Amino acid sequence: MRPTVHDPCCQFDRQTRAYAEYRVFFGLTTASAGPTTVSVTLGREPGDAASGGQNTVCAIQLTTLNGEILEVRATEHHPYPAIDRATELMQAKLQDHDPDRRM
Repeated sequence: MRPTVHDPCCQFDRQTRAYAEYRVFFGLTTASAGPTTVSVTLGREPGDAASGGQNTVCAIQLTTLNGEILEVRATEHHPYPAIDRATELMQAKLQDHDPDRRM
């Protein structure tokens, strides 16, 4: 599994895109649900004055081995916390989705 990072409007530098790839890869490699494809999309949306007028949005979409599609989205003032938060949300979603943990 290698995450594909999308930056449709070319708003983020190479280091930020590499961080997203690294963080998502290592955050999801232990998932027993077995993601087969992972897509990370970075973008910006209007924010408050404290964020300089813009927030970063990180959306993660993955497909599991059985073909199910899971999605999460996180919005933060800075790209790295948005990437971290989206990864944490996906980890939690995968844990809830894990059939071995269901009763």
